[in-house]
Amino acid sequence: MILRVDPSSALPPYDQIRGQLATMIATGVLPAGQRLPTIRQLATDLGIARGTVARAFRELEQGGFITSRGRHGTFISDQVPAGRLDRERVLLEAASVFATQAAQAGADPRRVLERALEALHVPAGPDRPPQPQNAPSADSEEAATEISAGGVPRSPRDASRV
Repeated sequence: MILRVDPSSALPPYDQIRGQLATMIATGVLPAGQRLPTIRQLATDLGIARGTVARAFRELEQGGFITSRGRHGTFISDQVPAGRLDRERVLLEAASVFATQAAQAGADPRRVLERALEALHVPAGPDRPPQPQNAPSADSEEAATEISAGGVPRSPRDASRV
C-alpha cells in the first residue's frame, strides 16, 4: 500500500490520508485486522506533523474503519462500514476527486487516464506493455510511503533496498 500527500492539493493533508486509507479499507486492499503503522512513524515517513496523521486516524476511527488498541497499535476494524454499494460510492468519490484535481491542473484527459493505469500497473492499450510506475524522488514535493503486509511502513527509498 502506498500513501501519498500532495502539498499542492486543495484537500488538506489529513483528508488526503483519511480518504486514501478509507478507500483501501473499503475496497479490501487493507484487510480486517491488519496493523497500521504508528502515527509517529507514518508522520515521519510522509514528512508531515503527527497531529495531521492523528486527525486522519481519529476520523477513520469515528467512521468505524479502524480501531485503536492503545499501546498495542491501530488496526483495520473487523466490521468495516462499507458494503458493496458503499464500495462503489467510495470508488466513485475517489474517481471524482482524481478527475477534479486533473481538470484543475489542466491535464489532458487521455494522459491522465494513461497515468492512472500506469499507477495501477495496467497496460494502457491492448498492444502496449505496462509502463513502470514513476515513484517520487527523495527531493520531490510529494511525499509517499508504502505499508507492508505487517503494517510496517516503507518509504520508496527503503523499497529500493529490499
